[in-house]
Formats: sequence, C-alpha cells, structure tokens
Amino acid sequence: MVAYNKNLIPADKVPNRWDDFLKPEFKGRKFLVDMRPHPFAAYPACPQEGLGLEWMLKYASGLREQDPVWSRGHARALNAIQAGEYALHSGTHYQSIMRAIAKDPTGALQFKMVEPVPVRLTELELVLASAQHPYAGLLFIEHEASPEGQDIIDKQDFVGSIFYAGSNMSKTIGGKKLCINSFADFHNSSKWMSMAVEAFGFPKETMK
Repeated sequence: MVAYNKNLIPADKVPNRWDDFLKPEFKGRKFLVDMRPHPFAAYPACPQEGLGLEWMLKYASGLREQDPVWSRGHARALNAIQAGEYALHSGTHYQSIMRAIAKDPTGALQFKMVEPVPVRLTELELVLASAQHPYAGLLFIEHEASPEGQDIIDKQDFVGSIFYAGSNMSKTIGGKKLCINSFADFHNSSKWMSMAVEAFGFPKETMK
C-alpha cells in the first residue's frame, strides 16, 4: 500500500498504479523506497495480473532512475511522512501504516491501495518434530487460526489473515485485485528480493 501526507500531496495526485511512480513528476527525491523490497517478493508471482518477473526488474530499475529517497525501516519512514519531512512512500506494509495512523493525532498520514495489491506470506509458524509437547503447539496454532484467535491478532497488531472475513485487512482489500505470493512461490521470495536490490543498484540509505 502507498502512504502519503495529505498536507503535502493531494489524494488525486497519489499514484493509482505502480507504474505511475515512474512518471516524470515523481523524479528527484519525490518519494521513499525501502531498501528491503518486501513487495517485490510478490510481483514476480503474478504474471497473470500484468506483473511477473520481467515487469518487476524493469520497475525496480525504473525506481532507481527516479532518484528516490532510499529508506530502511517502515515505522521510521512513516513517522517522517507524518511529520511532514516527506510526502510519499512507494510501498509499505499494511500493519505498519495502520499502527502509524492509530498514533497520528493530526490525521495527516493517509494511505491508498494500489492494485494489484501485493500480498506475501508472513508470520510463518510450525511445530518442530522434536518438540517436547507438539500437540500443545498444534493447539496453539489452531487457536490462532480460529475466529477468536484472529480477532486477538488483528486487535493487537493489525495482521489478521486476508482469508479471515472479519479481519481489518480482509475488509480493506475486499473486491480489489490481488497479487499473492503463496506457498507455491514462497521459496523464491529471497531470490526475487535479491534481484530487486540488484536492479535498485545496491543503494545506500539517503533518508535524513
């Protein structure tokens, strides 16, 4: 999702498509790009949505040519946007922006969902075969997957599953086109992100 400061850039000027970040008006330190390219772990998995690996590499190279502000850490970047130091972030985590908005008394920090919305697996959990109490671990995971468990996770950290209809994230992306890095492609995530960093030109942080 794209985060922005409504006092620095109006909503109708915020990109509606990922390729919009490559327009001339966004060249020259006009937006932040996180050097840890988590959304780029999803883009290659979605050629059917008009993205895919070739598109991802071209997009990453295009962002580099835009001379953005390279940042590291979503919470820090969002605090800077809320404070008015920067206007726009090219792609941040849902939970990060929701936490930041909840703490923003000014209401300046806003977000826009750009489609296809990149979604990747996170918070992967398992029970070791050598665990002393494996069934207790399985019961815990089952509770997390239950409506009650999902409500607790969502209330505490805004990371309820998109597949649970009651979660904030599920409601936010309802009806939108998604780009999902699922179990079928998750093993490629590190490789794809490394390729994105290389296409970025191995940048160094330029955020103040």
